[in-house]
Amino acid sequence: MSSPTQIETERLFLHAMLESSPDYLYFKDTEGRFLRINRALAAYFGLNDPAEAIGKTDFDFYPEAKAREQWQDELCIMQTGRPVTDKLERHVRPGGVVWLLSSKAVLCDREGRVVGTFGMSRDITGEKRAQQALQTVNADLLRSRGELVQALEELRSVQLQLVEAEKMKLVGRLAAGVAHEVKNPLAIITMGLEYLNSRTFEDPNIRTILSEIGSAVERADGVIRELLDFSAPKKLNLEPQEINRLIRHALVLVRGELGGHHIKLVEELDERLPPVRLDATKIEQVLVNLFTNAAYAMENGGTLTVRTSLRQVTGMGENINPNDNFRLGAHLVAVDVCDTGPGIPESMLGKIFEPFFTTKPTGQGTGLGLTVTKTIIDLHGGSIEIRNRPEGGACASVLFKAETD
Repeated sequence: MSSPTQIETERLFLHAMLESSPDYLYFKDTEGRFLRINRALAAYFGLNDPAEAIGKTDFDFYPEAKAREQWQDELCIMQTGRPVTDKLERHVRPGGVVWLLSSKAVLCDREGRVVGTFGMSRDITGEKRAQQALQTVNADLLRSRGELVQALEELRSVQLQLVEAEKMKLVGRLAAGVAHEVKNPLAIITMGLEYLNSRTFEDPNIRTILSEIGSAVERADGVIRELLDFSAPKKLNLEPQEINRLIRHALVLVRGELGGHHIKLVEELDERLPPVRLDATKIEQVLVNLFTNAAYAMENGGTLTVRTSLRQVTGMGENINPNDNFRLGAHLVAVDVCDTGPGIPESMLGKIFEPFFTTKPTGQGTGLGLTVTKTIIDLHGGSIEIRNRPEGGACASVLFKAETD
């Protein structure tokens, strides 16, 4: 049993704690009525004197839902004897949101009978705000890092495009020089062939040899024309054009080649397309090249599908490549040229637009067709992508900005 001196000492300690503690301290009876609170909690409640809280409950100081929640905690503590420790509580006060870290326990008399509860709450609003600010900063840093990584990737892509552009200029100058150097000797050989073809020879093999030489000269002259076309300055005569009309005209030009390969033509042309500012001659050249490439891929027959449609840019990486020069929301006219051939080896897909790269056997292609095609499309501010189809074959997709924008 404690002596009067010990009891008085304990009271002094309790009084000192209640008066000086910055944390919110309270004692309640079994009905949830305050028996005593310290000055810090009185100030939190907006009271001048802690004694003003005696006999009142949480329902006098908190919204009903919050007061009911606290009362349920106290009932559970008194029934089970188990304390609640470090419970994070969110309170809405006139000055804003307040965060408290609370611990509560059962209050017993000297005989061990439950007479109420007591508890302590610490205001951690400052720490919580600092934590939320830190989380915001971390989120901003992560977002900035993502944007930086994306910008770096775009910078690398632009750098590669610039390198490729410089390479193309250099190749163009070399091609022009080679073409001019070779064109004159070819002209002399052609004149010589014309002279020899006008003569009569006893040996019949000579006529065959001259014919083979003539075919070789024609192929060489075709290569020279492509070299000059590749290296020549590109000046566009841009006018509003109906892409479907250009497609139909280009298909007429390759009708013989399609028929010779027993290729079925399927046209899926949207007749409601807006006009596009194009150089009709050069775009027909692009279309003819795409059609003949598709026909070459189907030597034993197949189906050539030519499709047009109107698209809208909804987001990079969704329906538009990041390298395409189209703004969000822009309307685009799309031309898809699809074949049912064997497709393009995956290892070659990244090289198909490089100068002099070809999948055709030696003597059947210069490797400049797609390079010239891409150059013309780029000059129009468009884009081209060639990909393999899951069901087999390849598909070339060309996009142009619609005149409506």
